[in-house]
Amino acid sequence: MARLLKSTIRLRPDCILVDEVRDGAALTLLKACNTGHPGGITTIHSNTAMSALRRLEQLTAEASHVA
Repeated sequence: MARLLKSTIRLRPDCILVDEVRDGAALTLLKACNTGHPGGITTIHSNTAMSALRRLEQLTAEASHVA
């Protein structure tokens, strides 16, 4: 999923839509949103908004350790 997302970013889309973030694609999506791409939309499973942010933080940390 992360590789597909990286390829999509090169196309300079108006918006990036990712069905559900469950892996290292979270880090790639955040990087895309912070490097001049207008926006991104995704879903993440959690019980509260705060736990969604914590989960997103976990996913990006895991991805940066793997890379």
